[in-house]
Amino acid sequence: MKTRLILDRTLGQARSHLLRTLLTDAANKSDLQLVNDNADAELWVFVGQGGQR
Repeated sequence: MKTRLILDRTLGQARSHLLRTLLTDAANKSDLQLVNDNADAELWVFVGQGGQR
């Protein structure tokens, strides 16, 4: 499945890099293919710190 990973800026650069690395590795071990184009994606995953403003 083509998946678009979107990380919230509020996570910070280090956390975003760590999350992207871990989720990319997990995607490679499953049937997920990470894509950068919204038009190609079948699933969107948003990661952020909800509820904080």
